[in-house]
Amino acid sequence: MTNKATARRFYDLYNAGDLAAIERELLAPQATFSSNGAPLMDVRAYRAFGQMWRDAFGDLTIDVLDQIEESDQVVSRLRARGRHSGELMGLPATGRTIDIAGISIDRFSEGMLIERSEVYDLFGMMQQLGALPSSATN
Repeated sequence: MTNKATARRFYDLYNAGDLAAIERELLAPQATFSSNGAPLMDVRAYRAFGQMWRDAFGDLTIDVLDQIEESDQVVSRLRARGRHSGELMGLPATGRTIDIAGISIDRFSEGMLIERSEVYDLFGMMQQLGALPSSATN
């Protein structure tokens, strides 16, 4: 499987809610993860982080819109959508839907994901959930 295919498989499994398969099939044991500037996470912490999002957005899907592969790295342009049906970091479920953009940069070794850095439009998400104003007023 190419690195691009492995990156796509990650999102296929995530969309199916199979976080255990991601860990078992795609992640190197020493893999590290960074998301929106949060402290670096190991595999266990990243799995809990991913589960938190699945719990908050039960129907969350992440679509891969574009990918670029060079050497041992894959960049994916992403679109995340879902209905806010559970608590998210203290914010009670709103029932609102989100549709946000994201980017992930993955590094691979011997076909396994060893490093991921991802950024999603969390500001836009909070606006869509009604937790922040949707436009600035003067």
